[in-house]
Amino acid sequence: MAAYVDPQSKGPVIELGPGTGPVTEALVAQGIDPARLILLEFDPTFCRLLRRPLPGRHRGAGRCL
Repeated sequence: MAAYVDPQSKGPVIELGPGTGPVTEALVAQGIDPARLILLEFDPTFCRLLRRPLPGRHRGAGRCL
């Protein structure tokens, strides 16, 4: 999925349901600036996992309906 995001595009990259973070890590590995990432996760367990350091990353917890 990360391959579909152009690292040269402008604006935020919103990830719904990042879970344990494999797509997030792939986005950063392909050159997406972590400051552009907005991660929205509903599951409290996964939210705790996503607290690991990634400078500039925005996090949110709640339903996205």
